[in-house]
Amino acid sequence: MNRDDVARVLLVDYPSVFGDRTAPGPGVPFEPGEIAALRDIRSALEAAYVAAAERSGAELVAISGVRRDHALGSAEPWVAPFIEDPMAFGGSFHSNAAGMAAVAAYLEKLIR
Repeated sequence: MNRDDVARVLLVDYPSVFGDRTAPGPGVPFEPGEIAALRDIRSALEAAYVAAAERSGAELVAISGVRRDHALGSAEPWVAPFIEDPMAFGGSFHSNAAGMAAVAAYLEKLIR
């Protein structure tokens, strides 16, 4: 089998929603203790991605660590804020257009 016959499998984790400097404010209606708990969940998810990559042999692309400075509360967040409207809150914390473009550019550079 030559190199052209082998697929490169990338496992891309999720951009950080709650960064180290995320604090209560617009789009972040959580108390400091809740934010700390959400950071703990972030860490557990990142560890799950590491374990999944190790078990599967996939190459982990840890966008979460690369893009922490674009979490909620930053000057340029790459995720949507918490939406309190029950009819729309499903869009909370998903990557916004700037975040998706940045991840795509990062992946393109990595692949090339």
